[in-house]
Formats: sequence, C-alpha cells, structure tokens
Amino acid sequence: MKLLKINKHKRIAVLAISLGVLFGLLAFNAVIADKFKDERRTPYPKYKVNKHGETYGSDQYADSLEEEPDLILAEGVGGVVGYLRYEDLFGNLPKNPEEALEYNKRDDIPGVIPLYASDGRTVIGQFKRGEAKTLSANSEEEMEELIKELEEKKSRR
Repeated sequence: MKLLKINKHKRIAVLAISLGVLFGLLAFNAVIADKFKDERRTPYPKYKVNKHGETYGSDQYADSLEEEPDLILAEGVGGVVGYLRYEDLFGNLPKNPEEALEYNKRDDIPGVIPLYASDGRTVIGQFKRGEAKTLSANSEEEMEELIKELEEKKSRR
C-alpha cells in the first residue's frame, strides 16, 4: 500500500512539474516574440497631421492602400519635393475583376498631377506618372533630411 502512495505522489509531482514547464515555455515564447517583433510595424504607420487634419509623410511602411497617408511624400518634375494627394494618385480603385477590366480601358487618368506642400492646399509643382518617384525614409528625422538634401540639390541646378 505504501508503494502505491509513493507512486501516486510521484505521478502528481511529475504532472505538476510538466505543467509548470509547459506554461513556462508558453509564457517565455510570448515574451520573446514581443521582444523581437519588428518595432517599426504598428497597426498603421505614424504620420504627421497638418492643420486640416490630413496625414502626410512617406508611404514606405504602408502595407496596404488603407495605410497610405492622405498626402504621400514624392519628388516631382524638376526635383521638386512635395506631397501627392492619395485621391489624385490612386483615385477610385476597382473592387473586383470586372471593374479592373473597365478601369484599364479608361483614358481619363491624368498623366500629370499636382504636387502639394504639406498643408495639402498649396500647389508647388507637378508629378508625372512614370517619370517621378515617391520617396522613402525610415524616420521623421530622415524624412526631413531627405527633403533638405533634395531642396539643396535643386537649388544648385
């Protein structure tokens, strides 16, 4: 009978230790996953907001069109640095294959669109589709430095 009680206590102890190790590993895994996740990825990238409530900045970290800022940092014709309105750049995008086929047949998509200052109202240049590019930066400071460099480059021309 004594042998049976020891085995029962051993089994309970082994079970308790096993459960402790299992829960410890699960908790450790969650902590490590949080610690090493990519910190620049947030549900939506952080953008500056102008006085009209519009977001503006680089679209580098936008994972989808829904995450794009209202005003997208870009270099336009002649090296002018400014912002493109999301609506001007993407317009009403198709929602299904049939709409996509019709969208591709359209000829009213403008080839040149306005380039704005960060206020989203002042037109400072033009952006030609296919000739100019949107700009990317890893931080707010890097974005400001990029704009400064491009403006200096433009003034030297």
